[in-house]
Amino acid sequence: MRMVFAALMAAAALTVGATPASAAAAPHIDAVVYYTIYVKTGNVGDAGTDADVYIRLIGSAGTTGYIELDNPGDDRKRNQIDTYGPMPLSDLGTLREVRIAFEPEGGSPDWYLDWVKVDSSSGRSDLFPCYCWISGDSNTRIPRA
Repeated sequence: MRMVFAALMAAAALTVGATPASAAAAPHIDAVVYYTIYVKTGNVGDAGTDADVYIRLIGSAGTTGYIELDNPGDDRKRNQIDTYGPMPLSDLGTLREVRIAFEPEGGSPDWYLDWVKVDSSSGRSDLFPCYCWISGDSNTRIPRA
């Protein structure tokens, strides 16, 4: 299963805070923005998961690589909101979508994801509603609401 994620990472140009190609040629200093990611697991039976979960933020000014969402203790339990960050990244501009990479593991391999919310130190707050089951080795695209 880690091989699936490795393939996703290899295909995704894994530079956290990557800049668009047009900006890469010009010398500049990337503005640092702190992003906090909130993930809400649904309130349905067996909604939680033991799987490894990764997120990729896609914005108008750049894209991150896949970032593992993992806190000490139990993440992604039924009806729970998990917080990740704040994490310093290059300014991604207006977020357009997030992608969830999912590697099922343990006794609860499937996951019911309600939504992802991303707040930034630049004052933006973006909601990405999902309200669906994520299962199997997947790479789920979630556009902004």
